[in-house]
Amino acid sequence: AALALGAGAMAACESGDLARASDLGTKALQLAANPAERYLALVPLGVAALRQGDLSASTRYWERLAAEEDAPAGYRAEGSASLTLTACYSGNPQAAQRHAAQARLAAAASGSGAIRAFASYAAGEVALLGNQQEAIVLLRAAADEAAATGAGHVVTVALIALVSALTRLHRHDEALAVFPALLEQARRNGDWPYQIGRAHV
Repeated sequence: AALALGAGAMAACESGDLARASDLGTKALQLAANPAERYLALVPLGVAALRQGDLSASTRYWERLAAEEDAPAGYRAEGSASLTLTACYSGNPQAAQRHAAQARLAAAASGSGAIRAFASYAAGEVALLGNQQEAIVLLRAAADEAAATGAGHVVTVALIALVSALTRLHRHDEALAVFPALLEQARRNGDWPYQIGRAHV
């Protein structure tokens, strides 16, 4: 039952039905008895809370996922990378740096290119707070590895952040050169109006 509820919560989150994602995720978490079941519950709960602007709740869900000692390294990496992002959004660069380092360690242990790409993207978001040159390196690497492993959403968000970094450095021609790949990936994802609307350039 927990797996079915968690899968339903994931689907609701993907479709933008955040209230249903939260409801199903909460029920799934109550029934979850192993790391996989808790993962399927915590991810939609964390994403739904974040999209609803509840950073505190989102952080709590990601903290729980990152602290799952018996969970696969990829689960913990995803939790820590997501904590990196919530810390960035909360204006806490010290916590963001700490979580980013934990995410990259766990991602390396996971053996998954997609997870490594997500951790690199999160680290790039931290660098955007103060070191645009470092951010460009991290975000390009994240987008490349995500593309190589089929992690389309990570490609999109990494390229959006890359455009932001290039624009802040007044490297406008380079920023414009990113847009064909960004638009093509967003088209493949089927979410380009939402994603492009989030570009902070």
